[in-house]
Amino acid sequence: MRSGFKTSSLLRRKTPPTLIMRQAATALAFKTATGWKFEDRWLKSLGKMLKVAAGAKAAGCFGYEPHPVLEVTGRCNLKCPHCEVRGGEVEKDPPLTHVYRMIDSIATVPEFRMLVLTGGEPLLRQDIYKIIKYAKNSGFEVTIATNGTLISRETAKKLSSLDITGVAVSLDFIEPELHDKFRGVSGTWEKVMEGMKNAVEEGLYLQVNIALSKLNL
Repeated sequence: MRSGFKTSSLLRRKTPPTLIMRQAATALAFKTATGWKFEDRWLKSLGKMLKVAAGAKAAGCFGYEPHPVLEVTGRCNLKCPHCEVRGGEVEKDPPLTHVYRMIDSIATVPEFRMLVLTGGEPLLRQDIYKIIKYAKNSGFEVTIATNGTLISRETAKKLSSLDITGVAVSLDFIEPELHDKFRGVSGTWEKVMEGMKNAVEEGLYLQVNIALSKLNL
């Protein structure tokens, strides 16, 4: 088993100037329309914003080329009715060696520079940190797509120490009771809010994902 492709020269190209210009134009338009003031924190996170927004084409979301999403587990601690996983139906994870082979295969495509690790709930895997390291050694920027309930302070510190690009957390409602109902487990909203707080305090770039439905439009 290889320790990861040395493809950083292909995968970690410089951000195309056109993407930066389009992001800047969007920010200026937003500033003009709302009176919003640029913050140092926003400017410092611009580089990661471009990477996390890979594949997005809407205003303000110009990033790298479309990125692959790797499901590292089918297990989940929630029971979302809109998800194919629906927690608890899968008992075993794909072997670590299988995940490594998948990353090796994805790394042969030079256009892929961002890799999103998801599930199920990827943080249920005890070896998720090994997977992150392997992906990083293969030249990828790495984002974790998570439901946010398992981002303890310790977990956030570990993720930050691995220099991942960011975490994409699911938050579908601002009302706790509606979010919990939508996710199928009581207390989920509170855990998500705590998880996002931990992520931000440990310096992780935070992206919030919303599953749109008639219930929250």
